[in-house]
Amino acid sequence: MTMEWREYERLSESTLSSEFHCDQRMQRMLHAVMGMLTEIEEVLDNHSSARVDDVNKAEEWGDIAWYLAILTREYAVSPDDHRGPGDGSSPDTHIMELTKHLLRFLDMFKKSLYYGRKFDDESARSLTLSIIRSALGYASAVGIETGNALRANIEKLRARYGEKFSSESAINRDLENERKILSDNL
Repeated sequence: MTMEWREYERLSESTLSSEFHCDQRMQRMLHAVMGMLTEIEEVLDNHSSARVDDVNKAEEWGDIAWYLAILTREYAVSPDDHRGPGDGSSPDTHIMELTKHLLRFLDMFKKSLYYGRKFDDESARSLTLSIIRSALGYASAVGIETGNALRANIEKLRARYGEKFSSESAINRDLENERKILSDNL
């Protein structure tokens, strides 16, 4: 059984950290952008290994989706509205585009937080839509069934946190159990 985005968005919110400075809008969005960039690093590690790990590939896409859900809640947009056939681009092209969009977002934060420029929500919403398209393009290019990856991500997070985020659970994870949950759900 696959999962639709709005359900995923709702379920993923319960594992959003509010312990450490993530209660304000800009902090949550910055968390999302930084989080997706760190997940991309893990995607790149997997793709550069001698044998691509398909479970890890779907896991990292699910983790990117978790951070993306922060932005889609903020801007009331959904990947479900932007699905379509893949454009035939390589996975590397989609990852490069995703990275560029996220770096543009990061630049907006820099200019707002450190230069005093007003944060441009219309540009941020547009970048969120571009991030959605790139993330979906990557999933399509590497054969990830997004609904299954979303469900597997939620099951992994439930095993890790129960119904609510805790930093203790984030630090002390049972990676073997999480891998089994992902394998069983993909």
